[in-house]
Amino acid sequence: RVREGARQLRLLASDAKRLPFADNSIAMVTSNSLIHHIPDPREVFREIARVTRLGAPILIRDLFRPDTQAALDQLVQEMAAAWSPLQRKLFEDSLHAALTVNEVRAMLDECGLNDVRVTQITNRHWSAERRR
Repeated sequence: RVREGARQLRLLASDAKRLPFADNSIAMVTSNSLIHHIPDPREVFREIARVTRLGAPILIRDLFRPDTQAALDQLVQEMAAAWSPLQRKLFEDSLHAALTVNEVRAMLDECGLNDVRVTQITNRHWSAERRR
């Protein structure tokens, strides 16, 4: 049952670098573990800035790249010791492809999302948030 005044949620498959929405038309953006798969994450951040309404909530979470290879190796050992060799390799590759908080901050600023707060939330994740 939908209560009166409730808004609909519409899901669609689309290229996050070229969204099929008008400028300033989206009321909320959320993304989980996508950014480290994008060769140039600025393309996604620019689209988010383009389609989101002024002040609309944004929640983007992804993997965090450790500062050193030793720290990355330690994280893989801690998190993936019981995983198959292929799963450990994929996790390690994902960590290598991930961004640091400083890199995310710089890219968000460059793309016009300077009001989005970026923090490291676990030993392997960052979060970029704009709350209403």
